[in-house]
Amino acid sequence: MKTNQNPSSIDFEAMVDAHYSGLQRFAVSLTKDSDAARDLVQHTFMQLSRYHHSLRDQSKVRSWLNQILYREFLKRRRKDQRLVIEEDQSPTFTLLESAPERHLFDDEVDAVRSSIERLDPVFRDAVRLRYFEGLDYAEIAERLKVPVGTIMSRLSRARNRLADMLRPTFQEAA
Repeated sequence: MKTNQNPSSIDFEAMVDAHYSGLQRFAVSLTKDSDAARDLVQHTFMQLSRYHHSLRDQSKVRSWLNQILYREFLKRRRKDQRLVIEEDQSPTFTLLESAPERHLFDDEVDAVRSSIERLDPVFRDAVRLRYFEGLDYAEIAERLKVPVGTIMSRLSRARNRLADMLRPTFQEAA
C-alpha cells in the first residue's frame, strides 16, 4: 500500500480484504459474541466508506479502523449498561473494578450511595457522570470544562476515598 496515495482514490475492496480478519478477531475478543463482532466490523467498514477522505496516511489505516471499532464497542456497551439500569432502577454495584464481581445487598448499596454523597462535590460529580451516566473521560472533561487528566485524577482519588469509607462496611459483610 502506498502512503502518499490520494485518499479519495481508496481501494475499498482491498482495504476490506486486508483488514477484515484482524478486525473480526479484535471484535470477537471484545464482545465474546461472533454476531455482535460482525456488526462491529460492518459498522467499522461503513465508517471507512463514509470517511475515507479524512484518512491522510493509508499506512495507518489499521490503527484507524481498530480505533473506530473500539470506540463503537464502548459506545454500545455504555448504551447497554444504561438500558439495564433504566429497566431495573436499582443497579448493582461492585466496590472496586479490580475486585472479583460481587453483587451488593440493599444495605450495602445504601452505604455506597451515602458514601458518594459525602464525597467532595468535584469528586462526586465526576463519579456520577462516569458510573451513573456512563460517560467516558473526554465527555466528562467536556461537561465539567476541565482537562481529561484532571478527570482521571479525580476519579482515582474518589475511588480511593470511597474504598476507605466503605472498607468497614464490606469487612463486616465478608
